[in-house]
Parts: sequence; C-alpha cells; structure tokens
Amino acid sequence: MSPVTIYLTYMVVFVIFPVSDPQTKLIMINTILIDDDYPVLKSIEKRLQQIDGLNVLQAFTDIAAALAFLRSYGKIDLIFCDIEMPDLNGVEAAPLLRPYCQRFVFLTGHKEYALAAFGVHADGYLLKPVDKKEVLKEMAELERESNGVATDALMSHCLVVKNKGNKEQQLIAIADIICIKAYGHYANLFCKRSGEPILHRDTLDNMELFLKRFGGFLRTHRSYIVAVNAIIKIEEMSVVYLIDGVKANISRSYSAQVKEWLHKLQTK
Repeated sequence: MSPVTIYLTYMVVFVIFPVSDPQTKLIMINTILIDDDYPVLKSIEKRLQQIDGLNVLQAFTDIAAALAFLRSYGKIDLIFCDIEMPDLNGVEAAPLLRPYCQRFVFLTGHKEYALAAFGVHADGYLLKPVDKKEVLKEMAELERESNGVATDALMSHCLVVKNKGNKEQQLIAIADIICIKAYGHYANLFCKRSGEPILHRDTLDNMELFLKRFGGFLRTHRSYIVAVNAIIKIEEMSVVYLIDGVKANISRSYSAQVKEWLHKLQTK
C-alpha cells in the first residue's frame, strides 16, 4: 500500500497511510524459484518481485535445497522450476516437488520441452526471458482453481487460535491482525474490532515464520510484529503507532530492517 504522505524531520519519521477497509480481502500467492544459473535466477526473481500479489519466498539454484525448504515450510501456491539442471533436472524433480504446491510451472528457454512438461503433469511452462503477462495468466489460473475450494482458501488466510483454557476453535482473519506482542511462550494478538488482545499459544518466532507466507508483516522488536498496512507513524525509530491506538516498540537490533522497509516504501 502506498503512503499518502511522508514527513521526514529530525529524528522523527511520520508515515501516514489510508486506513484499510476491514472488508478488504488479503490475497497473496506464495512462490519459490529454482534455476541453477544464478544470474538468470536473480533476474527472474527481481522481475517477479515487482508483480503485485506474488510473494517470492525463496530462490534456489538446486533441487535439494528447494526440497529441504519445502519440507520445513510446507505446501505453497506456486513453484517455478527450470528444466535443464545438473544432477537432477526439472522433469525428474517434478514428481518430488509437485506435492508441495498447488500449481507447478516449468521455466525453459526451449520450446521443445513443452511436451515433456505436460508429460510429468506440470500445469504449464514459461519461456525465458519470463514475460509478466504470462506470469499473470498463471496467477489468474491459480486463483480460478482456488475458488473451487472455498473452504481451503478461507482457512489458508486465517489463524486458528490456540490457548489453554479454550477448547473451541477460534478463527482470526490474517488481514485483521494489527500487531502481535510476545507474552512468555504465548502471543497477544491485537486485532481490528477485537477490543482486548487475544491470547494465542505460540512463540513470536513461530508466528513470524507462519506470517511470512502472507507477506505484509514486519518484525520491529524481539517482542513485536506489526502489520505494515496498520502503521500510522514511526517516531524517532523507537515507537510504531498503529490503528486502533495500538503501539509497538522498535529495538536497535531490528531498526535496520525497519529502515530498509521505509526506504523501499519511499522509492516505490
């Protein structure tokens, strides 16, 4: 979300955002890239990072590293994989990678590989250099497929709250989270329209890893994670003011990534 106004004063940074509509639907397609040619990989990664709604989690130069990541992270939306690679090529790797994604797409510089792509039940292929319009087509197809499983789509954008005294499952929309504050081995969730914080049985480190799949969250302190679209202002690189009167601290160890986020925001 682009800021309306940015005021830069001595030791004070104000970033004023339009407040999001509570009904705004959060849509973020998570993807990884695999290509053994590092310069090509970084070029494709840079191009994909410029596409709204596409969240590039990681870029890998070999299949083994990608598989290790997916086994730890879990299922994602979309995998882009090169075909010609040493040791294990894309066609051979497809059956191993396919269970970890909803849609699997080959990247290739050779049209003759098209038949091989569909022979291993890939969902499609893109010719290099990658064209933005073709990527958008893949994203649209993925969303069309997702609409057929509404319950899964809803659950994939919600957090199931766990706490010791509550046996009933409570669902919180990820888009409603304003801030998360560490509370021992628990986390306090500050959400839109919730009034009091909601206690959730999980550590902040685990929450940070979970939220990476959605994008739009920033760690500002060992005890705080904030939703960037809920930020009203940042003062003296020490306090973040959020909507609904919520505040979060910024520590020295996390100030660099807050500054990096601000820099990216100002150069958009």
